[in-house]
Amino acid sequence: MHTNLFKNDDIDVNTLEITPRRALFVYLKNLKRASLLANYGNLEFVSDRKEYAVVYVNEDEVESVKETLENQKYVDHVEISVMPDIERDFDKLHTIAPDNKEFD
Repeated sequence: MHTNLFKNDDIDVNTLEITPRRALFVYLKNLKRASLLANYGNLEFVSDRKEYAVVYVNEDEVESVKETLENQKYVDHVEISVMPDIERDFDKLHTIAPDNKEFD
């Protein structure tokens, strides 16, 4: 017996699209203003010791949010995450490694 978990049958789960997001590393001059970063995206993490925060924003808004944050008085500088640009297909490692029995 199959039960439908959704009350609205008009929603098609197979067409759900994930919005591409990117992390911004915001280095702060003063941690007291860290909560204001939630106005620009999803504030995920604040480091008290190293005085930075991680904010996730939509991919198409990265540059505009970065410029806006860099103009704030409490922000030292902003770095964009390179994680989405890194190739994560590790199957190619076997072709790159030399023919040595240590790598097999």
